Order: sequence, then C-alpha cells, then structure tokens
Amino acid sequence: PPLLDVCLKGMYLAYARGARSMSRARLPRVVLLSSCVVDLCAADPQAAYQHAFVYIRQLAIHLRNAIQKTSDEAHRQVYSWQFVNCVRLWAQVLCAIGKPVDSPLRQLVYSLVQIT
Repeated sequence: PPLLDVCLKGMYLAYARGARSMSRARLPRVVLLSSCVVDLCAADPQAAYQHAFVYIRQLAIHLRNAIQKTSDEAHRQVYSWQFVNCVRLWAQVLCAIGKPVDSPLRQLVYSLVQIT
C-alpha cells in the first residue's frame, strides 16, 4: 500500500500539472492521465479515499479563498483550467468507484458537489 500511495500522489500531481492549460493538442494527454488516475484509484478504494479527501478539500479551500479574498491570485486559482480539470477528475473517480453503497468514496460525493 505505501507504493500505491506514492503512485496515487504522483499520478494526481502529474495530472494537475498537465491540466494547467488546455488545447486541442493537450486534450488526449489529459484524458489519458485522467483514465490512469481512475484506474489506479480503482485498485484500492480505501487508499483512493484518503487522497481524494485531501485533494477535494484542497479544491474547496481554493474556492473559499476566491470567495472571501478579493485578490487576483485567489480568483486565478479557481478560474483556471487546472481547477476545472481537477474537479472533473474527482467527479470521474467518484462516478466510477463511488457507486456501491459500501464504497468509502461515496462519502465524498456531497463534498465534491458543494464545490462544483
């Protein structure tokens, strides 16, 4: 499991870096990376829950900062392709793995809906 944690973190960070800007040329890479992250999360839903919780919370904090602060930087963190693509990724993960009633990821659906 520690290796899976390192892989999950590394894949998500690679996805977040690759999803900063979108173009027709970059779209296949972003789609491939999102599919890889979803498949990796399916390998161990409990480990995926830990990472999803942290990263969905981080997205929520960025959104809260954009609402509360009036700085351009706070707004740029939310009004960006990176934020949109990261929200989309976690929606894909929750749709793919969070459907069963006993899935630990199901508990994160409400949190993700609140930031969309």
